[in-house]
Amino acid sequence: MTKPETTNGEPIVHSHISDVLPEGHPLANEDVYCDHDNGACQVMLHASNNECMQTWFETTEGNFCTKHMIFNEVTARGIK
Repeated sequence: MTKPETTNGEPIVHSHISDVLPEGHPLANEDVYCDHDNGACQVMLHASNNECMQTWFETTEGNFCTKHMIFNEVTARGIK
């Protein structure tokens, strides 16, 4: 996992609408999968041809699909 360089602790949202990561981004030419539960999610977030497969979040804790980003936030805050 490559950690984002400048987030000030805030997640970076990558959108499937804009589709590509900026040139020079460390994950631009990497296959990226959701890191939830040590990768058990298996959802592809980004392809090595620099194509975002879906909207996803890059955090200091890992890369997460929208479903698991929300799950992680709810769990961390104790929201039911």
